[in-house]
Amino acid sequence: MPSNKAVKKRYRAMILTDAALAMLSKRLSTSSSRTLADAMGLDYKTAKKVLDQGGNDIAIFKIVFEKVGLVWNDTYAVGKPLSAANNLPAATDTIGRGDDVETIKKMLEQRKFVSLTGPGGIGKTHLALSVARELVNNQQQYPNGIWLVNLQLLNPGNTELLYQTIARVLNAPPEVDSESNLIKWLSNKQLILILDNCEHLRAKCASFLDSLLANCFNVKILTTSVSSLNVNGEQNYLVPALELPSSPEGLDESDAGSGYKECVVDSMSGTLFIHEAKLKKHDYELYDNQAKEVFDLLHFCEGNPLWIKLAAAQINHGTAELLNNMKHMLSGSPGSSTLQMSLDNMMDWVLDILNKEPKAALLLSRLSIFEGGWTIDAAKSVCSDQTDINENEIGIIITTLIDWNLIVAPDSESRYVMLEPIRIYAQGKLAQSDKEQLQVSMLQYYTSWTMQEVSGLMTSAQSRILSRIGSEIHNLSVCLRHSKPENRDNVLRLAVSLTPFWDIRGYWLEAYSIISSLIIDVEKNSCDSILHAVVYVSAGIFAMRLRKFTESNENFIKSKNLLLKLLSKSPDELLSISPGNLYSIPPGDSLCLGYLVKVYNNLASVAQESGDFNTEIDYYLLSIQIKQILGDSNGVAVSRINIGYSYYLQSLLDKAAETLELGISELNKNGDSAPLANAHNNLGGVYRLKNDKQKALIHLKLSLGMRQRLKDKRGLVYSIYEFAQLLNCCEKFEESTQLIAQVEWQIIKLGSSFPSAEQVRMKKLLTFLEEKLGNERYILNCKKGKKMSLTQAANFCADIDTEVASSDRDQPI
Repeated sequence: MPSNKAVKKRYRAMILTDAALAMLSKRLSTSSSRTLADAMGLDYKTAKKVLDQGGNDIAIFKIVFEKVGLVWNDTYAVGKPLSAANNLPAATDTIGRGDDVETIKKMLEQRKFVSLTGPGGIGKTHLALSVARELVNNQQQYPNGIWLVNLQLLNPGNTELLYQTIARVLNAPPEVDSESNLIKWLSNKQLILILDNCEHLRAKCASFLDSLLANCFNVKILTTSVSSLNVNGEQNYLVPALELPSSPEGLDESDAGSGYKECVVDSMSGTLFIHEAKLKKHDYELYDNQAKEVFDLLHFCEGNPLWIKLAAAQINHGTAELLNNMKHMLSGSPGSSTLQMSLDNMMDWVLDILNKEPKAALLLSRLSIFEGGWTIDAAKSVCSDQTDINENEIGIIITTLIDWNLIVAPDSESRYVMLEPIRIYAQGKLAQSDKEQLQVSMLQYYTSWTMQEVSGLMTSAQSRILSRIGSEIHNLSVCLRHSKPENRDNVLRLAVSLTPFWDIRGYWLEAYSIISSLIIDVEKNSCDSILHAVVYVSAGIFAMRLRKFTESNENFIKSKNLLLKLLSKSPDELLSISPGNLYSIPPGDSLCLGYLVKVYNNLASVAQESGDFNTEIDYYLLSIQIKQILGDSNGVAVSRINIGYSYYLQSLLDKAAETLELGISELNKNGDSAPLANAHNNLGGVYRLKNDKQKALIHLKLSLGMRQRLKDKRGLVYSIYEFAQLLNCCEKFEESTQLIAQVEWQIIKLGSSFPSAEQVRMKKLLTFLEEKLGNERYILNCKKGKKMSLTQAANFCADIDTEVASSDRDQPI
């Protein structure tokens, strides 16, 4: 058993369900303390405390169940807790909502689903967050936390993003990328899920929540929307307007001012107005001679918090004339209700004030071009020019817009956000020509930014880079939709730059669709260029990932022929150049050679699929020659690792070990990277076949850890497959079967498969396992394996200890 210290550190990683805890508690009441302590590697008191608190290590608790005579069921494990208790933003003042908060808390105690509805600006989001903050410390009732998912930026045309966005906020594992997978993952969680701004995804949210309510019994839902979602079990709460000041009675003209002031101060809407005004102007006082105008203003706002805040933000312009202007803008037609008036009326009034500072009004409209928030660097690059707004002024103007509550201050990722109703309004003020120019600037910025980011993907910063690119996915989608023919090359560059991001994150189908549509344009407007050759490479990669090998090979051949055509020297002439002698190569040829390497590597992969290992290695050797000429030591190492894998598939173990170890030594300085993880995984397989199980386990764990940190979905499947083979060698046939079943299931979901040679090995292994277990046990373990998530399978592999690899069986399949 592991040491006490190790167990104490690990038991917190998992949580048992109430049902499992109840079973254990009952059985342990008749079990000896020695049984419990032996099973958990702890003294009795500590072990009992672990159970009482509900924290445990899943591998240890499987042993506990076995020791006390219970049959373990995988559904007993809730799974890894979310990495933090919540993602709620910092608390802000809750003015006038105390009773509402208490009412909604009681509704959530009695119901699973509460929907906050009301017009824009009424405070639905603020109220939902206030309720969440009241409940966030209730760890016993919501052990998996309280999570806010803002849907306002999601495109209604791409409904899959709904599930992916929720999964990302919840820190779900990579395979949770569809509605069914998300529902399954949430089925044993205890949390509150807040879906904010559901109105533009009303039908899709309703469908998702209907399934969630039916399958996730311990998940509570709080939504905000302009109108009800009409889901069975939904409890609607219409968010009321803030209390308005009552009319003073029995006042003569001399004390009317003080009477109105008292009424304003005593009302909730008046309290909010004064609070917001003081944020803008710290010494603000409501004087008697202003009280009537403010009283009228609040009644015209009809208690809408957003309108009150927008008005209070202009308090420095707080003359009676400006207040009267606002009343005029909000009054609308005679007899109409202000709450039914468009937010546009309020925004028109704000813009009228902003026009006295035209740069602020202009920047607000320009910033509306961003669909997913923005960084200060993006704002400076996209929204500045040589005449109206200087780059150095952007930060100051943004601060002004924050003061006026028109944009939200940066979050932990230093990203600014504009509320969607304001963004839509502001974008409507953009002239079409200005919008088109901003789109061009945005495309240029994000193309350059993405190219710079992906240049570091082969370094230890890979995980952080993937995360940064993921945070810009909405803006990148805007750029990829750019349709002006004169800017198509930048769209192509952006798509090509995103290829490694799409590939590592497993977004193959989406990438294949985007690249395929771009290829059509390339072939319509035939023009021999390096860029067009590289687009063919990207198209070939995603066709290959989706097992479209004929199409993939055709694209790679097109790219190769075009690159060779563009070279000023023949390939033989170029390969005769001394390694590292870049001065002998024209810049254009150097670029062509760099991409030719990628083509050779991918043609090698296609050759591997057909079992033509000689051709595969020839292509890799060609790529190494070119990389040496270019001085690309990392590239040489990657090609070497690929050759090592080819030797591994051919069972040339000594050659494979030597080649892989050389590649690892060349790449180790870079820290986590996909190629380094591949090398360790393959070397683990080599040592397994050489019957050195201890070394195999070391390398497999190194690879698994890297892939978990990189969230490399495809890589994790390969890791689990190698662990399955290792467990088989250790005569852990049931566990091996479960992992192989998980691998098969993940391959189906990814829409890909292993190389042909590996598929043959897998079939042999499955046949062997069925013979060992018998048909009934084999099928039972296959079902168990498919019920696991990719993350659960990976965590199981990570917990395999060196003792597991101590078997003497030396006949791997």
